[in-house]
Amino acid sequence: MKVVLIMRPGGGGYSLELVYQKIYAELGKLNIEIVMYQMQSNTLVPIDDIKKLRNLNADVYHICGDVSYLAIYLLGRNVILTIHDIGHYFSLKGLKKFAYKILWINLPAYFSRMIFASSEKTQQRLSSVISFSKEKIRHVPLCTGLDISPVASKKPSDIFTILHIGTAAHKNLSNVILAIEHLKCRLVIVGKINSEDLLLLSKLDIKFTSLVDITNEELVAHYQNADLVTFPSFHEGFGLPIIEAQSAGVPMLTSAIEPMTEIAGSGAHFVNPHSVSEITKGIDKIINNQEYQQHLVTQGLRNAEKYSAKLITMTHLNLYKELFGASK
Repeated sequence: MKVVLIMRPGGGGYSLELVYQKIYAELGKLNIEIVMYQMQSNTLVPIDDIKKLRNLNADVYHICGDVSYLAIYLLGRNVILTIHDIGHYFSLKGLKKFAYKILWINLPAYFSRMIFASSEKTQQRLSSVISFSKEKIRHVPLCTGLDISPVASKKPSDIFTILHIGTAAHKNLSNVILAIEHLKCRLVIVGKINSEDLLLLSKLDIKFTSLVDITNEELVAHYQNADLVTFPSFHEGFGLPIIEAQSAGVPMLTSAIEPMTEIAGSGAHFVNPHSVSEITKGIDKIINNQEYQQHLVTQGLRNAEKYSAKLITMTHLNLYKELFGASK
């Protein structure tokens, strides 16, 4: 069986590219002929890419995210489509929403044999949008693409360090900043901080560090050195930072909404992401209660085992085999 993993052009950040690089490496250990193909063009009609992909004559073509429209050009092939999150679709209006639905969701879903949704929430959202193809949807979780594990002997911090992942609007950095105004801690922020949040950090005199364009190894080190990871997002498709913090043996605070509650299990402190006071109380409890910290760490490590690269890769492989066997 020959499988091609198709990645979007240029890659991007700490996301699906890293996840599927990890899955690619694991599949390579299982005597599977596997090709990782990165798109060269970002146009809607990438002629050269289409020719190269069809000439690979793979048994399974897995489009791994954000280039869903490619399924239209692989007619007659065994195409699997990963749709990680469609939250963006629900934020659009008018013609843009219609075009996105047709080109990124409806037509690709119609021309695919299987659709992988990384969480039950994404699966539910997809089913509501593509009811004509909902029988194709499989719930297939992700693993982290980082090589991350707890530090054997962690040195105590001179000041409680909070690592916040992401600075896009839905990552809710503003409410985290407001929540720690009167708490003794330091904030380490991964991502470019917008001018409004920079002004807020200055106004409230928050001790912070900004991390931009760091390596995977540096990101892992920051996870391991943190005393708490905050991820109270307003919406997500999966929530990889949850698994990464848990794998690093660090307490996690996240939103009491799906899919975060699904992914985190019992290994996180859950808050209403719209409530600054709830976020404050959660962080304060974690700072001042070492027994609770250890509880979150223990439960988090146990939960993260369900999302190991080996287990997630085997889930992928079994579905590849199912599709390949059904097409013979």
